[in-house]
Amino acid sequence: MLTLITVAALLIISMETPSLIRQRKWKELAMFSGFLVSGLVLGVLLVLQFAYSEPGKSLEAVFKPVSQLLIQ
Repeated sequence: MLTLITVAALLIISMETPSLIRQRKWKELAMFSGFLVSGLVLGVLLVLQFAYSEPGKSLEAVFKPVSQLLIQ
């Protein structure tokens, strides 16, 4: 399964990055790379059954105080 995730990531990279580089879309390439690495890391952690907190709980911890400030 780990091999399948790696092969899928390499296939996506080989299909998407050449056109972004040719068109000099550096910001899009940076965002693409960030999302791909995030997905790859989460996929590998899921396959290896590593215990990690849900991303929604982390986002809630960050944005709940901000929303309370805006409501007041």
